[in-house]
Amino acid sequence: MTAPVTRMQITLDAEQTARLLEWAGKGTQMEFDADCEPSGYTLEIAIGCFPAWAEAVGIGGRIDLGEIKVKLLDAEASR
Repeated sequence: MTAPVTRMQITLDAEQTARLLEWAGKGTQMEFDADCEPSGYTLEIAIGCFPAWAEAVGIGGRIDLGEIKVKLLDAEASR
C-alpha cells in the first residue's frame, strides 16, 4: 500500500506579499544600478509550536514578514 501524497501550502497575505515585493525590488534595483546580476533573496519559514513565521534575506538585509498560514493538503482530494 502506498502512502498518501500530501502537499504543503504556505501563504503570505496580500500585505505581506506587497511588502516582500517592494523590499525585493529595492535590492534588485541596487544590484542593477551597480551593473551586477540580481542575486534574489531567500525566504525563510519557521514552523514550530508557535505560529508559523516568515522572513526574507537578501542584498537589502532582512525583512520580517510575520505570521503566515501553513496548511497540509491531500494532493488527491485537491485535484
